[in-house]
Amino acid sequence: MKSLYLIVICFLFFSCNHNTRRNKQIVDWIGTTISIPQHIDTICVHPTNKNYDLKHKESYKILVYVDSIACTSCNLDLYLWNELITETSKEISNKVTFLFYCQPRSEERNALRNLMKRDRFLLPIYIDEYNKIGIQNNFIKEFNYECFLLDQENKILLIGDPTQNMKLWNLYKETIKSNHI
Repeated sequence: MKSLYLIVICFLFFSCNHNTRRNKQIVDWIGTTISIPQHIDTICVHPTNKNYDLKHKESYKILVYVDSIACTSCNLDLYLWNELITETSKEISNKVTFLFYCQPRSEERNALRNLMKRDRFLLPIYIDEYNKIGIQNNFIKEFNYECFLLDQENKILLIGDPTQNMKLWNLYKETIKSNHI
């Protein structure tokens, strides 16, 4: 019984230590400018949206990054992103651009395309085969799936996945509304 308690205590200690370290890493990234690579292949279900982000250079950006370590289709939850995109177009239209950068393994590309069709996801997803965005920005190894709210100069304002946390989504919206361009 004592060994069970010891295992539980060790687990709690190490998981808290990891979360504290992760939180410090996230705080250190706030205010950092993200370099967004150009000329990357896209998967686009709707051809008119291929140059979507080029129209909104002066807007806030929500950048979603998934590298090859993470399960791309597992992490993206495109149907949830569709809900947020629809809400954004109603509330803060033309102030936000959504950018999805993925580094799917070759066998995941067709699955990603099928997922986009199934979820009627119309925005382009940028296929970053060589992890240019991760290399250019020196992303932390733990950033295998991350979401950033960027200002018009690509500085990180907030970090976290708003599809999984409505309080965070409200904070994203409040930040955009209060600092509108």
